[in-house]
Amino acid sequence: MLLGAVYQKFPSGKYSCAIITRDEHYRFTLYHDKAFPLFLPYNLKFLKLWLSQVDDSNAQIAQLLSAPKIFADLIITPVKTFKGGVPVGPTEYLKAD
Repeated sequence: MLLGAVYQKFPSGKYSCAIITRDEHYRFTLYHDKAFPLFLPYNLKFLKLWLSQVDDSNAQIAQLLSAPKIFADLIITPVKTFKGGVPVGPTEYLKAD
């Protein structure tokens, strides 16, 4: 699974990083009805483009940002809290788009 992220290196040599999120994905709202992480495709040409210095005016980048997709099958298990990870329901499989 590849996630879109931004990062910044500080003068101290430490880094800060954040995952890019978009509005909810219509197939994912059952599991999380707020932000949806920006998954990236398993495509070397696209990943090189993503890591180059382009902005969202690039057609491929703009398309992904405006219409995010699920690029890998996901196994989803509801939990009470992330910290405890205690399952509270059955595991489900969500196929890639």
